[in-house]
Amino acid sequence: MNDWVNEEKIVPIIQMITARTGLADRQADGLFLSVYIVMHGYACMFASNSITYNEADIMKTLNRT
Repeated sequence: MNDWVNEEKIVPIIQMITARTGLADRQADGLFLSVYIVMHGYACMFASNSITYNEADIMKTLNRT
């Protein structure tokens, strides 16, 4: 796992992902990292008014992630 994933507040999220999906820890870590990066990017773009909220587009992106 990445070092930052070992942070106390993140470990339960990774454990939940592994329990619900059957993914190995490393795969769950990768999934979490991918979703986190995408959602952080969206949050930054919303905060700077670079894009407008469009739920359909966000769902398409998450489905590809």
